[in-house]
Amino acid sequence: MAGGGNPAQAVFFGHAIQALALPPQAYRVLRAEANYWSRWYLFLALLMLLAYVGELTTFGYCAEKLIHRARALSFKYLLRQDLAYFDLNENSAGSLTSFLSTETMALEGLSGSTLGNFLSLLTTIVAALAVGIAFSWKLGLVCGATIPLLLGCGFFRFWILEREEQRMKKAYSSSASYACEATSAIRTVASLNREEDIWQNYHGQLIEQNRRSFRSVAKSSILYAASESLTLLVTALAFWYGGKLIAEGEYTILQYFVTFSAVILSAQSAGTAFAFAPNLSKATQAAVQLKKLFDRKPDIDIWSEEGKVLENVEGSLEFRDVHFRYPTRPEQPVLRGLSLSAKPGQYVALRVREEHGHLLIERFYDPLTGGIYVDGENIASLNLKEYRKHLALVSQEPALYQGTIRDNILLGTDRDVPEDKIFSVCKQANIYEFIVSLPDGFNTLCGSKGTLLSGGQKQRIAIARALLRDPKVLLLDEATSALDSESEKVVQAALDAAAKGRTTIAVAHRLSTIQNADAIYVLDNGRVVESGRHLELLARKGRYFELVQLQSLRKAQG
Repeated sequence: MAGGGNPAQAVFFGHAIQALALPPQAYRVLRAEANYWSRWYLFLALLMLLAYVGELTTFGYCAEKLIHRARALSFKYLLRQDLAYFDLNENSAGSLTSFLSTETMALEGLSGSTLGNFLSLLTTIVAALAVGIAFSWKLGLVCGATIPLLLGCGFFRFWILEREEQRMKKAYSSSASYACEATSAIRTVASLNREEDIWQNYHGQLIEQNRRSFRSVAKSSILYAASESLTLLVTALAFWYGGKLIAEGEYTILQYFVTFSAVILSAQSAGTAFAFAPNLSKATQAAVQLKKLFDRKPDIDIWSEEGKVLENVEGSLEFRDVHFRYPTRPEQPVLRGLSLSAKPGQYVALRVREEHGHLLIERFYDPLTGGIYVDGENIASLNLKEYRKHLALVSQEPALYQGTIRDNILLGTDRDVPEDKIFSVCKQANIYEFIVSLPDGFNTLCGSKGTLLSGGQKQRIAIARALLRDPKVLLLDEATSALDSESEKVVQAALDAAAKGRTTIAVAHRLSTIQNADAIYVLDNGRVVESGRHLELLARKGRYFELVQLQSLRKAQG
C-alpha cells in the first residue's frame, strides 16, 4: 500500500492537469473536477498515513526482535567456542565486545525502516512502470529503459561500500581492541601517566584508517551523484519525447501527464533505491559474520551430547606420552612426551616454567598426540559438560564478578544450595569469619573484578566457590604466587584443607608451597626430568635441588 501511493498519485495528477486545462467558460466543470480529484488526494493522504504507520510500526517491531535475537544468539555462540578461538588476535575482548554491539545493530539495515522503504520503492517502480505503459506505452517504454542504468549505479555503489565495510571492520576491530585493553587497565595507565600516549596511539590508528577510506568514499560518492543526476536526464528525455508524441497527435495531455508522472516517480525511486547502500552493506557484512559464527562448530564443543558419562569418579589421573603445542604458536613445543600419574586422593605438584597442565586436564585444548586419562578413560571420549562437573580450578588471578559475595560463591554450581552448605565451604576456605564480620555479610558487593577485596580474600572466595562444586579433581594454578607472605599462609592453609579427600594437581613456582605433596614432578622443556617426594628429590641433588638452592639464595638476597 505504501509503495502504491505514488503511482496512484500520478493518475490523480494527470486528471487534475486535464481539468485545469479547461477553458474559462467551463469554469463550473473545472471547479467540480478540481474538487473531485482533491477529495481523491485527501483520501490517498489518509490511506498513506495508515499505510506508513503500519509499515514503520511492524517493521520496527520486527527489527527490534531480530536485533534482540541476534545479540542473544551471538553471545550464546561465543560462549560455546573453545579457548583456541579466543587466542586469535581478531577475537580479543575488545573485538568481540565491538562485534556484539555493532554487528548486531547493523542488522537493522536489512530490517526495520530500511527494509520497509526498500520494499516500498520496489513496489513503486513496478507499479509506476505498469501505469505509465498502460496509459502511454511508447513513452513508458522509452523512459523506463533508463531505469536499469539508475539501478546499475546504485548497485555498483553498494558493491564498493560492501568491500570497504569488510576492510573497515578489520581495521576498526584492531583500534577497538586497543581501546578496550587501555580502559580495562586504566589504573596502570593512570599510575604511569600515559594517558596522552594512549590517546595519540589510538588517534593515529583512526587517522590511518580515514586516509585509506578516502578513495572508496570518493568512488561511491561519484556513483551516487551519477544516480541522482540521471533522474534529471530522464525528465529531459520524457519532456522531449512526450512533446514529440503530443505534437504528432498520438497521445492526449491526460495520457502524457499520467505517464510522465508515473515514469519520473519510478525513475526517482530507482535513483534512491540504493541510497540505503551504506546500511545494506553494513547489514550484509554483519549477517555474513554472524552466520560464520553460528556455523562454526568448535573442535571441543561444550554443547555436544556425545561421549561417555562417568557415574562415579574416583579421581585417578594419568598423562600418557602427551605432546602439545598452542594453536597460535605451532612452532613452539610445550609438552614433549609428558607422562605422569596421580592416584585418587593424592596431592601432586608440578614444577614447570609455563602454566599449561590444567588447560589440558580441563580439556580446554586437546593434545597433539598421547592422551589424558581419568579413571582409565580418555577424557576425549567423555561427555565434556558432565566431565567438567567433577573438576574445579583455583587460578593465580581469581575471577570475581560484579555482584555480592554470595553470587560469586554460587557461580561454582548450577544447583540450589542450602545455606549450611555455603557456610561449610566458606569455613573450609577460611573466609567465613571475614564474611560474617562485614556489615552486609554475604550480601557485600565485591566490585568490578573484585576490586573491593584484597588478593587473599578474593583467593579464598575462589576456593570456596571451587569447593562448592565438590570436585573429585582440584586444580591449583599458582594459587598463592600473587600474594604477600601473610596472605599466602592463610590461603595455603585453606588450600591444604580443600585438598583433603580429593585428587589435587598443583602447578607452582614457589617450592615452599609443594613441600608436603605426595609426589612432585619437575618439568623442563616439556618433559619430566625428576619425580619423587620433597626429601627424596633433595637427596638426589639434581634439578629440584638446584631450584631450591636458587630460591633460597634469592630470599636471602631479598
